[in-house]
Amino acid sequence: ASDSCRQGPDYILETSGLNKMEHRSSCLTSDGGYIVVGLTNDFSSDPYKDDILVTKFTNTGNVEWSKVYAVESKIFCSSILELTTGDYIVSGRHSLDGYDYNACLLNISSSGELNWSKKFTDPDHSYYDEEFDFLSLGTDSGFVVMGKIMDPAYIDVKLIITKFENNGTLTWCRKKNFTAYSHCDSLIPCSDGGYMAGYSYLGAPSGYKSSCMSKYNQTGEIEYTNSSYRYDDDICHSVTELADGSFLRFGMTRTSSFQIRDALVIKTDVQGNLVWAKTIDTGEGEEGRYIKETPDGDLLITAYRRVSD
Repeated sequence: ASDSCRQGPDYILETSGLNKMEHRSSCLTSDGGYIVVGLTNDFSSDPYKDDILVTKFTNTGNVEWSKVYAVESKIFCSSILELTTGDYIVSGRHSLDGYDYNACLLNISSSGELNWSKKFTDPDHSYYDEEFDFLSLGTDSGFVVMGKIMDPAYIDVKLIITKFENNGTLTWCRKKNFTAYSHCDSLIPCSDGGYMAGYSYLGAPSGYKSSCMSKYNQTGEIEYTNSSYRYDDDICHSVTELADGSFLRFGMTRTSSFQIRDALVIKTDVQGNLVWAKTIDTGEGEEGRYIKETPDGDLLITAYRRVSD
């Protein structure tokens, strides 16, 4: 892996309305605050070349610091995570020529200084694009990231789970083959030391998306996969483990007409067998985004819906 990023000037939030600021991911921090990562572009040189913007907030919403991390060419960020060291890791992809993409990681100190940046290239598929999507702390040490390796036509796709130490050293990488595009929106450590990934891929019998989750052991070997074909188009955005070891995944389902959209909750047991599937329908077009069991056994969910004018 090689360095692929440099730190840009500090970013001022009170900027011209022409500037782009796009939120991509956020997380709670150990000091009770929040950290947010996204994309920014001041359109002064190349309107198609975004930079990474990271902003740290206190628990009262005040800005501690905000910094831009600029690259030679195009970059896209997917997720941010606080490590046990107090540093932050950002996942995504970048390209030097605007066409061929490599997965990349940025390590940022607690004060926003860039510690290191590295790229990941699959030696078995030199002309494929790589991307890191969702991050999770490792169950023993370091961190784990889900991503994908794909051919330029997005037909041959391999979902990857990769383990790194905090300094960016690669520990292991596992690949799962798909026949069409997939995207991981959720990755959690499990109580048994393994990991659960929630994702969507174009593999349903109708040719639309399927809501999926895959259970991995501590070394990244896959234990089982569960897929949902409730209607024509199912999407998974979040997965959580319950106190009894079962799992919930949360997302959206709709028919092929794309006129009916409902939030979808699917429960599976410890072995991945379907227990039940339920929709949340208020008639306004709901989509589930996040689900988590609270310490008292309730469920915290976030979702959105379309509201008629």
